[in-house]
Amino acid sequence: MPIGKQIGIGPAVRVFRHFIERQRFYQLKFPSGEQALVLVAGMPAPSVELVRLTLGGLLPWQTVWEYNPMRAGGYSDYIHKLKAMFSPAREGSDDSVHYIRDVLLSCRSIEDARTLLLQRERLANSSTNEIADNFTRSRPPRSGTTNEGWELGIGYHGSSGAAPKPNGISESEDQRDNGRPESFYTASLARNAMPTFPTRYHVRQDGKTRVLTCVEAPAVTVRAERGLTIPVKQTRKFPPGTIFLDGVAQGDPFIDVQQELYNLHHPEGCIRSLATCEQAMVLVRKGLDLRKRDWVVLANDADLDTLLALWVLFNHLRLNDDSEVRAKIMPLLRLEGIIDTHGLEARDLSALPPDLLHSTSEMLKQLRQQEIVLKNYGQWSETDLLEYIADRLCAVDKLVYALENFAELHEVDELARAEIANGSVAVACRSDAGMDEVERQLQRIYGQRLGILIFQNSPSTYRVRQVDRSLPGTLERAYERLNLMDPAATGGSENRWGGSTEIGVSPRKTGTGLLPTQIIEAVREAFWNPTLVEVVSAIPRGVFLAVAALFPALALIFIGNLLRDRGYIAGDAVLLSALVLAMTVGILFWFKARRVPGLYGWRAPTGFGWLIALPAALIGAVTGGVWASGSLAYRMGPDNVYELTGLTALLLPLGAELLFRGVILGHLAARLPIQKSPGLWWRSWPTLISTALYAGASLILFLSVSSGQIQISQWILIVGGAVIFGVASGVARERSESILASVLLHWVCVAALLLSRRLLF
Repeated sequence: MPIGKQIGIGPAVRVFRHFIERQRFYQLKFPSGEQALVLVAGMPAPSVELVRLTLGGLLPWQTVWEYNPMRAGGYSDYIHKLKAMFSPAREGSDDSVHYIRDVLLSCRSIEDARTLLLQRERLANSSTNEIADNFTRSRPPRSGTTNEGWELGIGYHGSSGAAPKPNGISESEDQRDNGRPESFYTASLARNAMPTFPTRYHVRQDGKTRVLTCVEAPAVTVRAERGLTIPVKQTRKFPPGTIFLDGVAQGDPFIDVQQELYNLHHPEGCIRSLATCEQAMVLVRKGLDLRKRDWVVLANDADLDTLLALWVLFNHLRLNDDSEVRAKIMPLLRLEGIIDTHGLEARDLSALPPDLLHSTSEMLKQLRQQEIVLKNYGQWSETDLLEYIADRLCAVDKLVYALENFAELHEVDELARAEIANGSVAVACRSDAGMDEVERQLQRIYGQRLGILIFQNSPSTYRVRQVDRSLPGTLERAYERLNLMDPAATGGSENRWGGSTEIGVSPRKTGTGLLPTQIIEAVREAFWNPTLVEVVSAIPRGVFLAVAALFPALALIFIGNLLRDRGYIAGDAVLLSALVLAMTVGILFWFKARRVPGLYGWRAPTGFGWLIALPAALIGAVTGGVWASGSLAYRMGPDNVYELTGLTALLLPLGAELLFRGVILGHLAARLPIQKSPGLWWRSWPTLISTALYAGASLILFLSVSSGQIQISQWILIVGGAVIFGVASGVARERSESILASVLLHWVCVAALLLSRRLLF
């Protein structure tokens, strides 16, 4: 069973190069008979490897375990963690390869050695300081190099067979080290349950692109792409709220307050401008409010100047509120600005006191370590920029902040967010803290922009609170839209979104069937007033649905009339066409309504208030607005008009309502607001658009069944009646929240026409 991942020529080449460069190694033979090499490489690419040997110890075949600064998180972490994993709790040689050998000699096989190495690596990562204390607590201070041979060193060692145990290792310790967790590791993990720095920076997917965000600056998103450059003229065409960092916009730095475009660029060799990180600090301190709108920051690299600029933008609230934070970060910004502008040799221009200059230089060196490691290992070009930036921003946090700075910061997971009205935002989130604590934190982060807070109690239950009382409406508008979109909401009042005008809850019995993004989108639509352009842009899709659904039925009528006129058939194809229409539209309606039943009216009617539309519907039906015989427009037609009676009189109205008040009105309602059961009357673009399409379809249907013989007066009656009936049926559909109401209304009108025709004519 293979233990490592790298097998074959790769390990052999690396061992050969290791020998050529005269790096340190040690050969081990385990009691199982297996042999391995321990390779310890120095600068510029330090690493420790355990390589399996085959053919009697002659051929390196498999890399069993490898540890390097890239895996550890930097040079200093690499050295510190190796010391924690392998330095013995006794005085002895300063040679790091001996430390590793002493640990591995107690293992019986390569598999045991790998298990032990992975175990020590995991525990060192989780509690490095505690483990190091336990390993070294009995060792007096050492002389010589401070890194004890872990980073640098030359020379090599010969091989050894089953060497005796080093001094100070007892039989019980041997058993303990044989792949089993030491007692002090367990104690260390228990002690490691202490407060840690919060992870405030997160990489997430935003559409097709990945962005970096900060929990304390959610309005700021960072997009990073290697080599991204934009001509300065094109930058003026970018949307407001765009910030270009060093090198993205090719040109001099600029500030466009009206368009809210900022180019924080420091041209190479320019001595008259500040570095990017200092420009960002000036913007923040001069009053740039990063909470009032959404901002997009564009970066093309992750050098330290860019990293510090991003840190300043993400931490703008703390920088403005806390003078101690400013005092800690300013030396870093000043020194990095001088180095970036004038070079390392000019760092004395920062005018920092000697002690502060030295400590700040060490901080900058520490922040650059990971970049140096990745470049030395040839991994810089393959590194995920956003993940790397997030990691380095966390490193800056640890240099600038103390844990006490985050004592009142709650872990809030923002699930979704959208702008709703007048610049206000609706935020859906979850947290272990209470809703009141989360609201206070979000008010600090968003300022006056926080309009509605949607707090997740469990995956399917939410509480809704209106924070901004100046919104153009109350939560009632949000409840109406949510109940329309939520598949779990029923037609009655017992399992719906609801509450007061300021606070409410999701459906109590079943919970919501919406995702957080869908909830936020529904709230946004509730407070959205469409423009005329947006209304017009929704019409083509409705026309397409109407044509696609009606075409098979109308084609059958046309073909049937053609065959009848030429004597091939004796009857009409209207009944077959009505059946095809009902089936086609029924399938289309089911496909759409099963996913969003409330939007398409696939639920029981709400109350009986919709019956108020019946008189208007009857007037439209008598005029000629329904798909049945007996209307004024029908009686004025020629004698050869097909009698729309019997089963045809049931199927055609059913197909018409499922198409125009079901599919088309539901599709339009997904983009445009509609009437609500207790709301205002006659305010629905979906009803008006679907009515216009219904009137056109009614005229085409009459032309089909009458073989094209129609008078102007009939045309007027059909279109006028269809408009009146279509509006009435649309009102009934929207106010009842059910397609059943409009179907019943159409059937009642058809029955009334057929009955009056029999009784009066």
